[in-house]
Amino acid sequence: MRETAKPSDAVHVELLASVFATSVPTTVMSLLFAGVGAVATLRIGDMLVALLYGAGLVASAARLGVAVRCRPRFRDAWPSPQSARRIERLFGVTYVAFAVLLGAFAARVLWLGAQRLETVVVALIVGYAAGVSTGVALRPRIGIAAMLCGVVPVIAIAFVSGGAEGPTLAITLVGLLGGGIRSTLVRYRASLAEIAERHLSASQARSDPLTGLPNRLALAEHLDAARASGAPTAICCIDLDDFKPINDRHGHAVGDGVLCEAAERLRGLAGAGDLAARVGGDEFVFVGLWAASEEDRRALARRVAVAMGQPYFVDGRWVPVGASVGVAMLDPADHPEQAIARADRALYDAKRVSRERAREQGPADDTPVRLRHNGLASGRKRLAVPADSGDLGRSAPSAS
Repeated sequence: MRETAKPSDAVHVELLASVFATSVPTTVMSLLFAGVGAVATLRIGDMLVALLYGAGLVASAARLGVAVRCRPRFRDAWPSPQSARRIERLFGVTYVAFAVLLGAFAARVLWLGAQRLETVVVALIVGYAAGVSTGVALRPRIGIAAMLCGVVPVIAIAFVSGGAEGPTLAITLVGLLGGGIRSTLVRYRASLAEIAERHLSASQARSDPLTGLPNRLALAEHLDAARASGAPTAICCIDLDDFKPINDRHGHAVGDGVLCEAAERLRGLAGAGDLAARVGGDEFVFVGLWAASEEDRRALARRVAVAMGQPYFVDGRWVPVGASVGVAMLDPADHPEQAIARADRALYDAKRVSRERAREQGPADDTPVRLRHNGLASGRKRLAVPADSGDLGRSAPSAS
């Protein structure tokens, strides 16, 4: 089956969650198969019918077990994309296995021509296909495969050994099967478009349209999660010094280019669990996890200051830009905005002292930690740090 588009991981997980919204249809079908199969096995007395019935019961129990076991995973906290794919494979195997055995069982009963059971078995197959079309429509590969495996064997037997009414029954089932497949695809495509649009809107509400970085809303959510995890977290507020003259001198296109390049530099610094965000104008925030010690926070401030304070090559020219950084720890007792405000105060204190400095301010500590840039010398911008901090220098050609 050809799907209209490959959904994103988040959309895929939500589509899969629909399968586990309820286990009632699966339970009802399992009970109906158990009842009809028991009657057919006892009345017909055919060994193959009995084997198919027994195997179908096992597959039905496995299918129901997967549904019951996995449903809480989507109700409480949705699994990761990798875990969701494993769940889908397991669900698909058990679901299609039951469909194969159900189709074979129904075809065998029709082949034997058991009186009064044929109508019940056909009704069971039609009800099963309708349930699949409704309940598994948002995973169409599984749903359509199950419908084909369950219905096609009955159609074949109806054509071959159904007597005078066989072709009519077969044609009817073909029409119902085609309608079920079409209904599945229509519902899947409509749901995919709706869910994808909703996720896109949510993503746009949490991202900066120019740089693509998370915005203030996404930053607040990330800090809430970091505080809940208990991981030591440092917040760096970053401001590009003298950014307005760049727009005045070179135009807003160059200024936007500088902002986009600054965003890329912050992305390059981010490791697992870190976050870079743009909160407005030339203001950025970098959140670093596991910055437990003072030296860790100093090192983080240095990396950010060095990365952001190098000249920017935009529109065929080098544009010298300074950067000021203020750092604060996220205290577990804080609201995230309080920690951001402390880092912001440290940032503006640093800007008052000198351009291009990084400073740290703890919850109750106003002692600054500074890094100094020496400006332009011999056509290059160099970073000078205290002698015990190691060689952190990086350079790039400056504007002439």
